[in-house]
Amino acid sequence: MSYPNRIFLIDDDEDDGFVFNEALNSLPHQFELLYYQDSEQALARLSDNAFSPPDIMFIDWNMPKLSGNHCLQSIRKLPGYDAVPIIIYSTSNHEQLQAEARQLGASHFLAKPSTLKELVIKLEAILNKQKGNN
Repeated sequence: MSYPNRIFLIDDDEDDGFVFNEALNSLPHQFELLYYQDSEQALARLSDNAFSPPDIMFIDWNMPKLSGNHCLQSIRKLPGYDAVPIIIYSTSNHEQLQAEARQLGASHFLAKPSTLKELVIKLEAILNKQKGNN
């Protein structure tokens, strides 16, 4: 059992990306964060056959260009990505949105917390759960 080390984040909000990285750096493990603000560029990278799938992915739901919904569906169709845990990471926490995300293949739904400390706790719980699944 090992921790997911390669984490892929797609989030158009640079501040949210910074906070996410800070939260990961607060955890007692080493992680490689691959962060993309542009959903189209992220999908192009994931579609590259020379790119190895990450251990876990986080996708913002509300993004310009390609929405989290579209990204999730596209990623699940890529070879090798059917078993990669994908967590929807969104400011919206509506039950209908969560149900839709799970129906489209999301492994989990994480509402963006209001504090760094809260995000650290939630990320640690998700990563510990994934450790047990590896």
